[in-house]
Amino acid sequence: MFNSLSANEEKVLQYVIDNEESRGVKIDVQVGGLDENECREIVENLVRKDYVSNSAYAKGDGNHKRWTLAVTLKHPGRDYFNRKKLYKKEQKKLTHREWKIAITSALVGAIIGLIP
Repeated sequence: MFNSLSANEEKVLQYVIDNEESRGVKIDVQVGGLDENECREIVENLVRKDYVSNSAYAKGDGNHKRWTLAVTLKHPGRDYFNRKKLYKKEQKKLTHREWKIAITSALVGAIIGLIP
C-alpha cells in the first residue's frame, strides 16, 4: 500500500533528497516559501512516517535568527518518488484492465441478448 504525502511534504522531502550529505541535511526552515512552523511540522510528520530521522532543531548564530532542522534521510524517504511513480503506473494499468473487462462484458451481454 502506498501512502502519499501532501504537496508541501513532498517539497521538503525533495529538498532533503537533493541536499543529502553523508551526515544528513540541515534544512533552513524557510524551504519553498513555507514558514517556520509549517516546515517544522512537516519535518515532524516525515519523522513519524519514517521517511527521515533525527530531527534536531538548532537556533542559528547571532546573524541568522532562523531555526535549522538537521535530518537524516531513511530508505523509505529516499525511495518515495520511485514508489509513487510505480503506484501511479499500476493504478493506470488497473484502470485499463477494468475498462477492457467492462467492454468485453457489454459485448458478451449484447450477443447473449440477441439469442432468441
